Amino acid sequence: MPLLAGLLTLTMSLSALSAPWPNYRLNGGVGGRHFWNDPAMINPVYAGTVRDAMSTWNGVGLISFTETFSMCCDSQIDAYAMAYGNTPWYGITEFRASNGTLLQTSEAGPPIANWDFANVGLNDTYLRDPVVFDTAQKIQGIAAHEIGHALGLAHEDDPGHNCQLMDVSLVASWQTPCGTIYTPRTWDRQWAAQLP
Repeated sequence: MPLLAGLLTLTMSLSALSAPWPNYRLNGGVGGRHFWNDPAMINPVYAGTVRDAMSTWNGVGLISFTETFSMCCDSQIDAYAMAYGNTPWYGITEFRASNGTLLQTSEAGPPIANWDFANVGLNDTYLRDPVVFDTAQKIQGIAAHEIGHALGLAHEDDPGHNCQLMDVSLVASWQTPCGTIYTPRTWDRQWAAQLP
């Protein structure tokens, strides 16, 4: 029985290590950094949603982002909200080099290099739907999920880690027994602790 318990612990540890992007990180880490809200967001409510989402990540303990009002050279996460149209996603993260070159999007796969900043996009085409997104917390869940990518977290699809913010199936459909997930949960927090 001790051997089985040891294997279980090892499996859980390996699973926990799989959630951060495996090869690359945000240059400079996730402490003492800045985020910026696009003042031209299609709906100004989204700026508050992004603030709330970032606050939940700051609550993890090792992550520290404050809002800045200067996009150029001062922010490592830039948040946008617009009608992107009929996309396969509610939100997306773009990983970028210091000169603005797009390195990769979260939907396309893991980053292909360390990134200097990330753009987080919220798709108002879907998020304004009052039936699916009937609470502000659901939109915050999308924002927080994408911010998790910008910080360096991959999707988590381990069925043993149910109801995590970074679980792609949870954020893709709110028809789950988990209810609305809009803040980092146990495994989200454990993965985030591996980012610095």
